[in-house]
Amino acid sequence: MYLVILCAVIAVAVTVWLIMAGEGKSPESRRSNARIQLIVPVTVECFGEVFNAASQDISRGGMLLKAEALVKVAQPVHLSFTLPEAMLVEIPAVVCHKRGELFGVKFDPTHRRRTVIEKWVRHAFEEDHRRAAKAAVQQSVQP
Repeated sequence: MYLVILCAVIAVAVTVWLIMAGEGKSPESRRSNARIQLIVPVTVECFGEVFNAASQDISRGGMLLKAEALVKVAQPVHLSFTLPEAMLVEIPAVVCHKRGELFGVKFDPTHRRRTVIEKWVRHAFEEDHRRAAKAAVQQSVQP
C-alpha cells in the first residue's frame, strides 16, 4: 500500500516538474513567438482609413486579427487595443499574412509599447503554466 502511495507521489512530482520546467524551456520559448488566445476589440488604421477588428491571439511579436478589411501583405497599419488589466496600447505594425477575414500583423520591434505587450504576454504564459500545473496535480491526486 505504501509503495502505491509513494509511486503516486513520485508521478505527481515528475508531472509537475515537467510542466514547470517545460523540458528545459519556458512556455514562450518553445516557439520563437508562442501565442496566447486573446479576443479584444482592435482599432486598425491603414492609410487614413479606420476599421474595427477582433484579435484572435497575441504573441510578443504580433497579433492575429479577424475583420472584413481590405489589407494586403506588407501593408503598414496602426493598432489600438487594450490588454486585459493593462493600459491602452497603440503600436505600429505590418501585415505579414492574410487568409480570408484573418490577417496576422507583426508589431514594430523598436516601438516603446512593445515592452508592455511582452510583459503582458509573459505574465499570461506564467498564469497558464501555473493553472496547468495545478490541474495536473489535482487530476493525479483524484482516484
